[in-house]
Amino acid sequence: MFRRGMQSWGLVWFRNDLRLRDHEAFVTACKEHDGRVIPIYVFDGRQVGPGAKTAVGGFSKCSTPRAQFLLDAVQDLEDTLRQRYHGMQLIIYQNAYPEEVIPALITRLGSEKRVHITAVYYHQEVCVEEKAVEEALKVSLTNLYGHENATAVACRALRGSSTLYHPDDLPPTASVAALPPVFTTWRKLVERCGRVRAPLAMVEPSQVHPLPFSIPCDRVPSSVRDLIGENCEQERFRQQLTWSLPTFSDMRMDARNAFPFRGGETASQERLQAYTFGSDAIARYKETRNGLVGTEYSTKWSPYLAIGNITPRQIYHTLRQYEEMRPEKKGVSTYWAVFELEWRDFFRFAAMRYGNALFWRSGLRAVIQFELDKLSKHRRWRQDPVMLKTWQCGLTGFPFVDANQRELLATGWMSNRGRQNVASFLAKDLELDWRLGAEWFESLLLDYDPCSNYGNWQYCAGVGLDPRADRHFDVIRQARMYDPDGTFMAQWLPELASCTNWFDIPRIHSQYPHYPRPVVSQLNRGRKQIDAGFADRPKQVASEGSSQDRRRKPLAGARQREPRWMRRTHSGPADTMDTKTSSSEAKQTVLDHFGWSSKQRR
Repeated sequence: MFRRGMQSWGLVWFRNDLRLRDHEAFVTACKEHDGRVIPIYVFDGRQVGPGAKTAVGGFSKCSTPRAQFLLDAVQDLEDTLRQRYHGMQLIIYQNAYPEEVIPALITRLGSEKRVHITAVYYHQEVCVEEKAVEEALKVSLTNLYGHENATAVACRALRGSSTLYHPDDLPPTASVAALPPVFTTWRKLVERCGRVRAPLAMVEPSQVHPLPFSIPCDRVPSSVRDLIGENCEQERFRQQLTWSLPTFSDMRMDARNAFPFRGGETASQERLQAYTFGSDAIARYKETRNGLVGTEYSTKWSPYLAIGNITPRQIYHTLRQYEEMRPEKKGVSTYWAVFELEWRDFFRFAAMRYGNALFWRSGLRAVIQFELDKLSKHRRWRQDPVMLKTWQCGLTGFPFVDANQRELLATGWMSNRGRQNVASFLAKDLELDWRLGAEWFESLLLDYDPCSNYGNWQYCAGVGLDPRADRHFDVIRQARMYDPDGTFMAQWLPELASCTNWFDIPRIHSQYPHYPRPVVSQLNRGRKQIDAGFADRPKQVASEGSSQDRRRKPLAGARQREPRWMRRTHSGPADTMDTKTSSSEAKQTVLDHFGWSSKQRR
């Protein structure tokens, strides 16, 4: 309770906004509390703890590369707060729950230190698990002092700057409530009528008054192992694979690594300047953006955007400054960089508009069809543990797929071209449940963002916001177009180092018997699966409801199954296995790579 002599303070809860530039919550808290602010960051155990698992496949939600990138970012935020704002402490809790530790901290500061926190400031998230935590925090803070008590702690949920176009600035026909189901339609509307706000400046040191004492709390974990434990799939695969998987610390110095950068706001600003004014690489972005090798073929801004080290509007206005200062280089390349930010916005607004449907097996397409009274039958998806692991580990027998998957497993990075191909291969050629692929990316990608990740996977699987639901990538043709001399594939497939013809699959497997046999006989939709019918396989990787046993509320069941009316529209049981067997040799090759017997299921 508030007592005489206690000052009013604001608590700033940092989430996926690990920066101080263009940070509305921090700026607002400082303004409304005369600089008396307390920053806090919680490593939520349901997202990055040892027991954090995905809902369908049961994968670790955060593996080594992304965990290290996150640690870099939190450490950078802690250092910047301390150095810029007179020793300001970032309060840290590890493997904890915000809706529990924040009210407990407020109570402790009020009773022991006579520090009265009257408001908690944070940026709103848009996906169901994150929103569930926000609601739980509001309930906890309401219960702290009672529903009608004048000293109750206010929750100041702010829109922030996670999108290029602020939701309030969207034209009516492109707003969240009226979101067009096709990206091109939406893009034309916002480019014609929308505006991009200027970034907020950092709060000046003279405007901040930190606590004059330290608060006992956790520290930034000194190692990834301390944060996520040792039992993630990446580490298990490292022990099982016959091809050498370097440690992540070694990969950061490896010449093959296309993303050797550290996390944090400082590093994000360095990368932004280096790619624009430093090397002028942005001027070549349109021509290089489908590249596969090196650090400069793409911006590499997405990991920093994912955890909020930088904002889209910071990037946008830097690009506009670049065009003004380099008029001779102004052209379509800067536009294409903004174009990718608009795609990111579109997926975030779709998550706001459609909620849980972002995670449904039937996807956003089914929701839109239902709204238009055009609901149709949907694809049957399989769940096959052996086939899934061949895809995860880069053992499919198709070099372009395998090289991209091994790069992801080793570094946490994969090019945009690679992502489209491996996603199409899993959903359209292997016909596996697309959510398993999305969850694998969730586990490994440095730039994992739920809206972009699940939105793009639905797009590739043909169940998302895409007028071409039958979109399909021929991975051999794509390899010929984007890696014609095999440079990228040779980097990640040492067993094929002497290969001269990367596109003749039968010849490759006749010359290199130790390379896995193809897991599908041909790259056609509706083609026969080579080893799709292992009689001793389980019928699914994990049950739909298994996530409720793995995580605590309020996240339990947040990514719900489709409503009953939606589930009836599937053409058959979602987890049914094709029981036709056509190649025992391919089956044995896959099992041998993992040292499994034919009766081992996972």
